[in-house]
Amino acid sequence: MSTQNAEFVARSSPIYVSALRRLLNDPTGNFWEGVRSALSVLAILAAIGTSTFLALKQTAEQDVAMTALQSSSRLKRDLDRFQQLMLEEHGDLYTLIATKPFYHRQDYRFHLDELLALLKDARAACSGRIGCQPQLADLEGMLHLIAQRSNELGEVVRDHPDGVRLGDSSLSEIDACFYSMRAKVESGVRGS
Repeated sequence: MSTQNAEFVARSSPIYVSALRRLLNDPTGNFWEGVRSALSVLAILAAIGTSTFLALKQTAEQDVAMTALQSSSRLKRDLDRFQQLMLEEHGDLYTLIATKPFYHRQDYRFHLDELLALLKDARAACSGRIGCQPQLADLEGMLHLIAQRSNELGEVVRDHPDGVRLGDSSLSEIDACFYSMRAKVESGVRGS
């Protein structure tokens, strides 16, 4: 091997530098031992490269799995909080209708903003799931309907304290929508 070729290889690939020096400067002339050493170095480097590639691939897969797990946890947390707030709202409406106050009550207003914020966060958490977004859009529509009807009943009770009784059709409509929404959260959105 000429010195020019050796210099070219040494400049173009730093991995071969030590192996080439050994080959060219070997006083015993044992060329094949040097080749074997160079091939051993290449095999070790190939093994290290393959191992590094596989480790990086596995890390990327674990990151994807962790992100999916975190999104699922966030969706569950948002929907649990959503259900809790809906139960509280429903209970407040029933308390307003079923009890006679001994003092002036604050006007009833359905707390729509916090519930909408939870649905918005749930949408962000389920962005990769098939069918989740349309179901959350359905929930939002139902939520607006319940909020509107609840606020209307709250106004009736404010103006005429005995104007709405338990079992009235307007309250039954809210109940049906409320329980339908709960069933949708339990079976539909969480399962998608």
